[in-house]
Parts: sequence; C-alpha cells; structure tokens
Amino acid sequence: MLCLLYYFEVIPLAKKLKDCGVFGVSCDEYLNYAKANRKEWEDRGEEAVVEMLEKFKEMYPDDKTNNDESESEKQQRKLAAVPSSRKLAS
Repeated sequence: MLCLLYYFEVIPLAKKLKDCGVFGVSCDEYLNYAKANRKEWEDRGEEAVVEMLEKFKEMYPDDKTNNDESESEKQQRKLAAVPSSRKLAS
C-alpha cells in the first residue's frame, strides 16, 4: 500500500523537480532515491511492518490498542490511570 504513495506522489514530485531544474543535478539523485525506496518497499515492506509491530509489542506489552473497546471502557481505563489524589480533587 505504501508503494502507491511512491507511484502517485513521491516519484511524480521528484520528476517535476527534475523538470523544473531548480535543484540542479541533485534532482537526479532525488528521483533515483525515490525509485530505490519504492523498490525496497515492494521487496520487503510487509516484512518491515511486521518487524516494527513486533518491536512495538515488545516495548509496550501492556498497550491496549483494541478498537473493539467501548467508549465507557475507555473512560474507565483512563480514570483508573489517574492518581487517587487527583480523583478526589475533581
């Protein structure tokens, strides 16, 4: 999915920069880097996302990012995180 960003945004922008010549020969580098990044995402993008998610889960094992949680459950969880001294003041 991220490859679409390269196809429809990044690479066309790099081509426009090259066409207008504002950045001189650097534009060739920008276009080449954009194409190389797109290729890398095509080759191993899914694997990279899985790795990032695994690292996130290791760093934040108690993270409750469940979208099925109701609004009242979210409120209860937030309230439980507030120190008791602040609960009394409010």
